[in-house]
Amino acid sequence: MISTKQLQVLLAAAIAVLALGAIGASAASATVVRAKFSTSSFKLTGSNLTITRGAESKTCTPSAISVNALESSFFAGNSSEGTKFTCTDLSYLLMNLSGEARYDTVTGRYYLHVGDVSNSEWSPWGSYFQQTGGTDDWTWVNGSGATPSTIPLSEQYVGYTVEPFTKITITGTLTAKTSSGGLVTLSH
Repeated sequence: MISTKQLQVLLAAAIAVLALGAIGASAASATVVRAKFSTSSFKLTGSNLTITRGAESKTCTPSAISVNALESSFFAGNSSEGTKFTCTDLSYLLMNLSGEARYDTVTGRYYLHVGDVSNSEWSPWGSYFQQTGGTDDWTWVNGSGATPSTIPLSEQYVGYTVEPFTKITITGTLTAKTSSGGLVTLSH
């Protein structure tokens, strides 16, 4: 049987653990905040991006990608189906490129969080699932003056094929500019 004194010690310890957990959780959740776009519409351009599935790679280029933004939310596309990256062999990767701009207060990193999609999309290797478990975060580097902002992608995981299960990644750089060639930035 537990004495009143032992019960008080156990309760105090439990409350201390809960309090530390709450502090840790609030600190962890406070590290990422929403970022804001400096304009509500702009274009992303890039060429010779490498789209890879396992050991197979394709060189692909999207036509200019129109981005519409509202505060931190964004939706991008360059075709009626979404965002299409057309490859040199005329195959293509189709993405639903939408999500939220974010800022990590600990690392000082801006990024575009691209949301997962429940239905299948199309890749140079057939259908794929644009699902990463919420890890599809495209780093955004603010430009300055005449230097535009960029999105450097290095084996960015964007989804997977099922047969066989293989990750699809993108490597390359996208550049962000207004329709008149002006600077687009993120702030928090």
